[in-house]
Amino acid sequence: MISRIIKGTYCCDEATRRLFGAIVTGGQLNDQRRALIDLTIRRLKGSGMWDKLALLYVPAAKDSFSARINWKNPGTTTLTATGSPGFTGLT
Repeated sequence: MISRIIKGTYCCDEATRRLFGAIVTGGQLNDQRRALIDLTIRRLKGSGMWDKLALLYVPAAKDSFSARINWKNPGTTTLTATGSPGFTGLT
């Protein structure tokens, strides 16, 4: 799956594309992360859990911007950092 994304021939789920659009605005994504995110969303949908979720935040991210995005509906209910929280992104 990852090689197909790298070569640009892989088309991901619509929910994944919306999320990527929000992350690209201020975050960072490499091809491996794109594949893992798409796989996660597809599995949530396949199990029936996706439709039961109102919000989904995944703080395991490369940068703090990406960690605050609502995966279920990007662009809405984005988390806001208050104070001066530290963030150590995944590499």
